[in-house]
Amino acid sequence: MRIRVGAIVGLALVCGIASAEQPEVAIVKATFSIAERPAEGRGSIGFSRTIENGLTGAGVAYKMITEEQVEADGLAAFKLVIFPYSAVWHEREIERVLEFIAGGGKLMCFYTIPEELREPLGIGSYSARRADYDGEFSVMQFADDRPPGFPAQVRQLSTNLSVVTAGEGGRVIANWHDSAGEDTGMPAVILSENGVYVSHVFKAGVPGGQTHLVLATLGHFLPGWWDALISGALERASVSVGYETLADLEQASAGNRAASQAAREAIVAADAARVAMDEQRYSDALALATASQTAAQTAATASFPSRPYELRGAWMGFPTDDTDWEAIMSELEAADFNALFPLMCDASAAAYPSSYLLQFTETDQLAACIEA
Repeated sequence: MRIRVGAIVGLALVCGIASAEQPEVAIVKATFSIAERPAEGRGSIGFSRTIENGLTGAGVAYKMITEEQVEADGLAAFKLVIFPYSAVWHEREIERVLEFIAGGGKLMCFYTIPEELREPLGIGSYSARRADYDGEFSVMQFADDRPPGFPAQVRQLSTNLSVVTAGEGGRVIANWHDSAGEDTGMPAVILSENGVYVSHVFKAGVPGGQTHLVLATLGHFLPGWWDALISGALERASVSVGYETLADLEQASAGNRAASQAAREAIVAADAARVAMDEQRYSDALALATASQTAAQTAATASFPSRPYELRGAWMGFPTDDTDWEAIMSELEAADFNALFPLMCDASAAAYPSSYLLQFTETDQLAACIEA
C-alpha cells in the first residue's frame, strides 16, 4: 500500500495547547542570532523545535516570544523561561533576564550563556571544546541522588560542549558519559535555585529523554505541576481516542482480540501510573502514563480497520535531518493508515529549499518524505 503525502505548510501563529490563562512557560526564539549570525541562527530553530514538539506532545501550554519582546516587555508574565540556544545576547536582554531572576523567575538555558547569567545559574568556570574522540559525549548520566522526577539519563551524541564547573549555589546533577559508559568528568546539567543549565543543545530527532528533562525541570520549579501533567496525560489517554474513560474503550473493544488486549494494557498502565504518582515516583509515572496513551491509541486503531477507498491520515510535526521516513511509512502502513500530513514549514523556517524561508534542515525533507 502506498502512503499518500500532503505537506502542511500553514503558518503557526499560536504554539502549544490552547489555554484560557497566560501560559506559565515561555520559549525564547533566538531572533538576534538569526539576524546577526544566520548560520548559527538556523541551527537554533531546530534545537528549539525539539523542545517545542516535546512540550506540545505532553500537553503543556507555552508561549513563543522573540528576544526583541524580552527587551521590550520583560519576562514577569512567566514563571519559567527556556532559552534553547542563543548565540547572541544583547545587553538589554541580559538586564531583563536578571530582573526576571530577581523577581523569582526560573530559567532553563542551553550551551552558550553570557557571563552575567553564569553566577545566578550556579556556574563557576566556563569554556568550550570539541570531543577528543568519537562518542566521548554520548549520554547525560544523572546522579543517583538527583531530585525526584529527573531522568536517569539523556542519550544524545554531542561533538562539542561548554566545559563548566559548578559555582556557588550550583550542583552538578548529571555528567557526560562516553559511548562505552565511562564518566568523562564533564558536567552535563547544573541545577541551582534559579534554574537548570545544560552544557549543550538538544539535537533534533534523538528520542533519548530530552523532553523528560524539560518536563522534570518544570516539575521541579512549578509547585503541583507533576500531578497536573500526569493527571492530564491519563485523562487524554481515553479522551484523545473518543471515549470518556478507558473502561468505555475496553467495553467498546469487546470481541476484537487485538483491540481488547491493547485497551486492557492501557488500563493496567494507567493504574500503575497513579500509584507511582502517589509515591512521588514521577519518572515512572510519566513513562506509565505515556504507555497508557500509546496502548489506548493502538486499541482505537485496531477497533476500526481501514475500509476500501477510505482516507486514513496521520498528522506529523516538523521533521529533522535524522527522521527515518522508511520506518515511519512502514509503521503507518502496518496500522492501516494510507496518508501522511507532515508539517514542513511555518512562518519562520522550512524543512526544504525555499526562496522565502530559512531552511533549518541540511537535507530536503519534503523530497525524502515523498520518495519514501
